[in-house]
Amino acid sequence: MKIKTISKNLNVVSNNDVALCFSYETPVAGYNSHIGFFKTKKFWSVTTSKHINKFLTEYNVPTNKVMELDQEEINQFNFDNFNKKVA
Repeated sequence: MKIKTISKNLNVVSNNDVALCFSYETPVAGYNSHIGFFKTKKFWSVTTSKHINKFLTEYNVPTNKVMELDQEEINQFNFDNFNKKVA
């Protein structure tokens, strides 16, 4: 497992072909080989929105190629089930 700091209060935890982006302590976006890049549907704050955009820019992902998920779905991710397809 790797932890990458992109900027202050913005970190990505990854394990092989999966990644989960945290704004402060909240998972708000990520990547999974089954569904691709995703982000939360929930609006948290301007800062968290900037964090999500910075994460997507870091990986050169166009915003129209990002699936939106309910925050509850993202909260349930853990690295034991992270590489399974989201329902």
